Amino acid sequence: MQSRKLFVALGASVALTIGAATVAHADPASPLPLPLPIDGLQAPGLPAMQTLAPVIQQAAADPAGAAELLMAAARAFAGNKAAPSDSKNLANAVNQFAADPAANHVPAPGAVPGAEAHLPAGVDPVHAVGPVAEAAP
Repeated sequence: MQSRKLFVALGASVALTIGAATVAHADPASPLPLPLPIDGLQAPGLPAMQTLAPVIQQAAADPAGAAELLMAAARAFAGNKAAPSDSKNLANAVNQFAADPAANHVPAPGAVPGAEAHLPAGVDPVHAVGPVAEAAP
């Protein structure tokens, strides 16, 4: 019984000592350095996208007129002598894509365009996009 009281007393005194002791705090870690900016070698089209960013934001705000707005911006960049070459190349690519689409979109029979998502006729949904169903996580 004597040893039991001793252990209880020791345990209580240790708990009080640890609880009453001030906790030492470590100095906060210094902030990480800012990442280096992305240059033209890492992202060749970045300057062109930065040039078109305000137009893209306006197009996102007005989905109904987005195509016309982007086409007008592409025409303006393509004809601007002072525009960077990357911007001109991007504008030419947009103009070429819009002027000469690869194939007309023909909805599958029974699909209602604009009302539901659908694939063009002849496209097998198994091979359309995404991972194979068995491989999906």
